[in-house]
Amino acid sequence: MSDSPETPASGRIPLVQGSDGHAYISADRVVNLLRAIASAHRNLADDPDCDLHTAAAAIDQEADALSVNVMLNTAPTREIQAGARPPVGRRGIAAQRRRATWSTLNSGAGPNDWSKGMKLSPSDALLDSPSVRDQFTWAGEILGAGEQQMLTWIVDGPLAEAAKLVHGLAAAADLESYVADDARRIANARALAKVVFTSGRAFARTEATAPATDWRDLLQFAREEVAKRGILPANQPWVEAAGYALDRCEQVMAGEGPEPTRGGTYGVMRHIATVASAHRLPREWKLDIETELD
Repeated sequence: MSDSPETPASGRIPLVQGSDGHAYISADRVVNLLRAIASAHRNLADDPDCDLHTAAAAIDQEADALSVNVMLNTAPTREIQAGARPPVGRRGIAAQRRRATWSTLNSGAGPNDWSKGMKLSPSDALLDSPSVRDQFTWAGEILGAGEQQMLTWIVDGPLAEAAKLVHGLAAAADLESYVADDARRIANARALAKVVFTSGRAFARTEATAPATDWRDLLQFAREEVAKRGILPANQPWVEAAGYALDRCEQVMAGEGPEPTRGGTYGVMRHIATVASAHRLPREWKLDIETELD
């Protein structure tokens, strides 16, 4: 895995905050961004291992990075006159997140329905839940995500970018300065953020593929290998996070989720099995995912 891949270009674009509090990008930078996307596609066209799905995944990553850039360069909601919602406190911001995400899968809703109200990607619909957002919100608050828009992003933003923010805050924390229970919860939030983020990338890599019929064997293998990691206490946060992701995968693969999610869900199981197993993994299940999160 790469230890420090370059931050997506969209996350580094200088933005200007307008008089209305919203973030704006100059027209010349939009032109440069479009030319960069075109150049990247030409490079991918010459790579036999890449296709349009790879290109789409890369654009999604750029869009997520730009969304975070916009959030961090937008005035707090109380300063935005048009369409502003009142500022919310420690409990209020978490309470706003009390809307079902997994229920759309149980009801058989399709990808277009997931976007209503939250603009969830299919991987968000698989991995997101009120409990995950509650853990992320708690971590953001205790770790000092004091900017209202940053905390709002953790609560309501795209899951992958919320996970990146939480992971970054947790990675920089000095756990010895916290009481034992808080330190444990911070470690759990960091591990969950990484599993959510890398699993989202695994989903994007494989969502257009048809899942193999051996998913139950893969799931059992992944669970067994994850459990072995739990022998070491230091691995317990990751074991719990991986177990959560596998539980969600099982619900989809067992028929409780819509068909369009099954290919990506199978990919998430492959990814977790790859991370958990150093030696016994069959080649057809191997799926390495690069990440900038340590």
